Amino acid sequence: MARKCLHLFFWWLLMGNPLLWGQRYPVTAVVSALPPLSPTLEYFSSEYLRVTLLLNDAQAGSVPVRLRFTIEGNGVRLQTSDDQLPPPLELTYGVPLLLTGRELTSYLDPQYLQWQGVSPDDYQQAGKLPEGFYSICLDVFDYRRQETPISNQACAYPYLEELDPPLLTAPDQDPPWTQPQQIVFSWLPQHLGAFPVEYVLYLYEWPDGMSLDQVWAYQTPLTVTSMTNNYLWGPAEVPLDTGITYVARVRITDLRGEAVFKNNGYSQERTFRLRGLGAESKPCDSPSDFTAVVLG
Repeated sequence: MARKCLHLFFWWLLMGNPLLWGQRYPVTAVVSALPPLSPTLEYFSSEYLRVTLLLNDAQAGSVPVRLRFTIEGNGVRLQTSDDQLPPPLELTYGVPLLLTGRELTSYLDPQYLQWQGVSPDDYQQAGKLPEGFYSICLDVFDYRRQETPISNQACAYPYLEELDPPLLTAPDQDPPWTQPQQIVFSWLPQHLGAFPVEYVLYLYEWPDGMSLDQVWAYQTPLTVTSMTNNYLWGPAEVPLDTGITYVARVRITDLRGEAVFKNNGYSQERTFRLRGLGAESKPCDSPSDFTAVVLG
């Protein structure tokens, strides 16, 4: 609570300092872009893009407002259409209004944006904007008189890029064959930012004479899902055997559907063969319960 109060104190100090802000507007706006930063419209309407608005005009008491976003970078320009009029946001003098996620969605919906440098169809096909630096700027308008902004133009300047997929680190190239089987698969997350993710482990047989691309295309994988960074392939799983080359990879998915990962979320592949006698060639048990008879 003390930290929150201290943060508000410095925020108020910054807002009230004309030497820092120059012209004083009826509304002060602040835009923050927090990691994980992703080149998707879903990111712009997520909890990681935050807008804070403060009405400075005591005589106004309260003012209904609307927002206009302008996103520019890498030859792309997206702007909220002036025809888009969602329900007004009500600002009250001296009370900061924090907006994230759903409150911003109506301003950043693809059908309500003016597109330059890329078309909605191009975006849908690629699933993302070009990577690079972007300016995410915001202007605030009086809902009743929309000719001139009543706020400073607030901007954030993030570098938007696809996130790195996990790094598959185990098993080794020749783990031992055991009975019961105990094969550990593990991987290391490579992305920044804390958000809920799911991992799917894909395990394929790799026949001789088949390329890796053919394995991905034609072999049916064994799959398991994990919410952690490892998985024990134990007795309950399909048994693996010696004499067979296996190849594994892991795919990460953002459960919110916002982050975009390189290589469609797939890790690098990892190849291994089990070391040992294996199920097909293990030695026979010694005979028991027999009787010897001497003839002659």
